[in-house]
Amino acid sequence: TIRVLATRGAQFPFWFDSGRDAIISRAIIERGDLKIQGPSASGTGDSVFHGVLYYYLIGPLYTVFAGNPLAVLKVMIGFSSLAVVPVYFLSYHLSKNRKIAFLAGLFFCFSLEAFRSGTWLSNPIIATLTLPTFFYLFYLVFFEHQRKLLPLLTLSLALTQQAAILFAPWWGIVGLGFFLDFQKKQLSKWCVKTIILAIISYLLGVFTMILAQLKVYFAGVFTLRSLAEYASWSGADDNRIISETWSLFLQKIVNSFAPTLPILAIFLAIVTLLFVKNKLSKNQRWMLLIISTSPLWLLSWHFRNMYHTLISLEVVVVICLAWLTFVLWQKKATKCLAIGLFVIFVLTNYRGYQVELQAKKSKYFVPQGAYLKDLLDAIDYSYSQAQGKPFSISTITNPYGFNSLWAYLYSWYGQKNYGYKPFYFGPDQIGIFGGDLLTL
Repeated sequence: TIRVLATRGAQFPFWFDSGRDAIISRAIIERGDLKIQGPSASGTGDSVFHGVLYYYLIGPLYTVFAGNPLAVLKVMIGFSSLAVVPVYFLSYHLSKNRKIAFLAGLFFCFSLEAFRSGTWLSNPIIATLTLPTFFYLFYLVFFEHQRKLLPLLTLSLALTQQAAILFAPWWGIVGLGFFLDFQKKQLSKWCVKTIILAIISYLLGVFTMILAQLKVYFAGVFTLRSLAEYASWSGADDNRIISETWSLFLQKIVNSFAPTLPILAIFLAIVTLLFVKNKLSKNQRWMLLIISTSPLWLLSWHFRNMYHTLISLEVVVVICLAWLTFVLWQKKATKCLAIGLFVIFVLTNYRGYQVELQAKKSKYFVPQGAYLKDLLDAIDYSYSQAQGKPFSISTITNPYGFNSLWAYLYSWYGQKNYGYKPFYFGPDQIGIFGGDLLTL
């Protein structure tokens, strides 16, 4: 409810990628154009692709809602909000306390970080649910020794990679789990059948990604040599990588604890760290450390200053804050501190949302300032100036020369509300998504 209300009136980012995805996904049902290739992964020169699952999720929604992105987003918000379920159960299994688990879920509902990723109309929104589920299953498999759940764990990892190929290195976390079992001399307790089923489960989950990547490989677009070229250690400045990685984590810490009060956020982070160190067991600390450092599996190999590589780290923060709040509440002398901690969290996260909305900026969205409401207002203005007469548009776009966004919005919103589309004047759109929607 909070997320739906916060995005009412089309107050959410919508840019080239969003328009492109709407065009491609609608073709699945409306044209019978089945897909195996997802969105292109940025920074790879259109040679590596995310999974296609996102298109099969939003495509039917765009068709049902006649192309309305706001209606599609509302359904996807419902999908991402389900993440509170694995957050609750992970908190419960870590703490063995339902009150702490409930508090963690409550903190998660008010978290600006969870709101940002859970209202982002882009393929990583899938990971907002699948990644907390992966961490929850990881704890059950390797810390509570429910080994029969390994196929579900690898399937959740596959679905997370369908959301974004950048999560492929998270296989290292599974490997770490087996290493911990090796250290505890428990590898012999694994059943070969379970491991085989887990591999099959994973391969089925990423099957379309394998097919798509083989397709571009045989077309000569992607080569195995490219993997080395994408690596951080391929001619990059190590000091810059370390500095920017630290900066990413620092931003995430501040935004997860108290977005508008950075000094207080750092103080809370230090207090929480001391609490975890002194009050939690070794296994509990290990699990929280594994989640906290999970982005390093990617960033140590392929560094790009992408904030969304840290999706789900807010899960650690809400669990720790819930635990700390519960401990403070138990003692009469610190009840006020517990209340204050919760109130500060809610107020700073709400204020962070207000600041972001006023500035039209989002951490997970690179072209800042592009909100759907403003784009639709611009379209309304163009029609009002035309006064019902034919007119043409000429645009300066990002990426330059790609008119997919305006092609989609004028075809959906303009055509629906005004009964006609403008003519287009500008660079050739042949081969560009939505080029056939423009009238020359």
